[in-house]
Amino acid sequence: MIPIGEIVKVKEAREHHARLRDMVNEARYSFEQSIASLLDELERAKQEEASQEGLLRQAILAEFVLTGNKQPAPGCGVRVLQKLSYDEARAFEWAKEHELALKLDSRAFEKIAKVQSLEFVTITDEPQATITTDLGKALAEK
Repeated sequence: MIPIGEIVKVKEAREHHARLRDMVNEARYSFEQSIASLLDELERAKQEEASQEGLLRQAILAEFVLTGNKQPAPGCGVRVLQKLSYDEARAFEWAKEHELALKLDSRAFEKIAKVQSLEFVTITDEPQATITTDLGKALAEK
């Protein structure tokens, strides 16, 4: 039998954690309210930065298309990436045929293995301890 004192310690630790979490959340809220205008300005600056970067990227690509220059300005460059387009079903068939580039969907496989007996799969039970969220209620019922 597990001593009630051990359960009480966990209950008290959870309550202490909850009190501190609430205090931090309250302090965080107050702090965020005190800097609300600064946070708004930060968001506007972030959007402006993204807009300006987008315009510069467009200019860099336009210059690359015209000249082929991969470094059209200081700190500005073009990286050419290869992009593949293919029919996934045909690619999977090729992979099975060549026994290459295959990856097991372990989540789906394990669901199947739990209901279908496979000689190479061993299923074992592994105990895992659980503790109710509301220890106060559990102790009160005792």
